[in-house]
Parts: sequence; structure tokens; C-alpha cells
Amino acid sequence: MTELMCKSCKNPVALSDLKADKSGSGWVCMDCYKHQHPEVYKLEGAETPKEKTRIEELPVKLTKYHCSECGYKFKKEPNYKDKCPYCNLYSVKEEKDANTLLKDSIKDLGIDHISGPRKEKGEVNIVSSAETKIEDSSPEPKIEIVDD
Repeated sequence: MTELMCKSCKNPVALSDLKADKSGSGWVCMDCYKHQHPEVYKLEGAETPKEKTRIEELPVKLTKYHCSECGYKFKKEPNYKDKCPYCNLYSVKEEKDANTLLKDSIKDLGIDHISGPRKEKGEVNIVSSAETKIEDSSPEPKIEIVDD
């Protein structure tokens, strides 16, 4: 093991424990280096730095998307209108669950709500034209038979 003398205290020191002195012209041991650079190595009894306050980010709500060209599925911020990150095409669509698709299709049909519980097979369900918003001039109720 090779040792050199510390330029400051003149003690023999292993090469792995030497640092360049403040002037850059010689080598000093770790103890002398700590005295030359107190800002790097705080002396014992010095005040400890205050604990940093951690700023927590609010969780970002991500929406599921899929590419209609390549089928790649991913999550991004809502209202994402950019290219697919996999195939680089503008074919990104928002992925919707079954309930959302049903609600959207009911809205498209112009129905405000679905009335009453589901009827059993063979039961008769009387539906007025006002409930289903069917454009019909006859005031008579419609009769549906459930055949599931």
C-alpha cells in the first residue's frame, strides 16, 4: 500500500484518503481537508440543517385511451388530442366502459331516463309515448312484451 505525506500535518496517509488541498498544489489528509473546507464537512456541534418540507403534488386524474389504428392502450390527462405514442398517428380515442357507452347511447336516442325495474319474460309493460318521447300523434299507450 502506497502512502504519501500530508502537506499540512506531515503525517503518512494512504493514497485513497488524500484530497487536493485548497490551493490545488498538494495533497492533504481528510482531517486537514475538513478544516480547510468547513462548508463541505460541517464540524461537530454545528447546527444541523432544517428538514426540508416536502411538497406533495395533487394526484392527476388520468383517462384511458386507445389507438384505433394499432390498438395501443395508454393513460393520459383528460382531453388528450395528440398522436398515438406508439404508432405516431392521429387515431386516439377515449376508452369508455359499458355504463358510459349505455348512458351516451340513451342520451343520443333522446331518452331522459329508463323507467321502472326490468320486467320478467312474458310480462307486459305499458309505456306511454310521453315517457319514451316517441313522436306519435295517438294518445293511446304502447304495449311492450319482454321476450328476453
